[in-house]
Amino acid sequence: MDTNSRNRWFLDPGPLSSWIDQFADDLAAQRYTPLTIEGYTASARHFATWLGSAGISIDVIDDDVVRGFAEHRCRCPGGRQWLRISPKYSRRAGRFVVFLRRAGVVRPPLKVASPYPLLDDYQSWLRVHRGLSGRTIARHLRHLHKLLPELGTATLDYDAARIRNVVREWRERTGPADLRTITSALRSYLRFLAGVGLCRPNLDHAIPPVLQWRLSSLPRYLAAADCRARHCIL
Repeated sequence: MDTNSRNRWFLDPGPLSSWIDQFADDLAAQRYTPLTIEGYTASARHFATWLGSAGISIDVIDDDVVRGFAEHRCRCPGGRQWLRISPKYSRRAGRFVVFLRRAGVVRPPLKVASPYPLLDDYQSWLRVHRGLSGRTIARHLRHLHKLLPELGTATLDYDAARIRNVVREWRERTGPADLRTITSALRSYLRFLAGVGLCRPNLDHAIPPVLQWRLSSLPRYLAAADCRARHCIL
């Protein structure tokens, strides 16, 4: 008997057993190979068995529970003696939890209300109308979360003086390179707000340019005539 068969024999997924079978059918419908499906269902079986041994009921499964599974020191049936399961293995269990959420077996994660709800629309605007990458959008949002506590959320009250004061304060906190990306995010956000009528137009022009002085480049060599002249002087 191979390892997977032995582990399948010892692991008892309990009430999630039938859902693991449906999970396998769902993966097969997506044209996953039998070997890949076996890897996913093995992780799901292990996860379900761990839930039972830890006394965790299905209705409280969330991302924290999945993290607990990823970090548990495995003494589950099947002869395992792992200090910690691999990230790949725990991601497969997480995929099973996503399947359970779609099926309505596990409750969806709680959505925490954002203190800046306009950023949701701004994010969509960047993606749909500006075509920015997810990485760039995330950087813009990160900078705006720094700026908005000082700017405030009353966007119709924004004026040029407030914009310049915020940029001036951040100029004292960070270097030119970071300030350039911060002001780029702010400029973009002000254009979005103006476009939907939530702030005065052209406030993006109130953002002062970020100046960065650079040393003049030095020549990498001296011409022969310059070398002779320098030798005579010395």
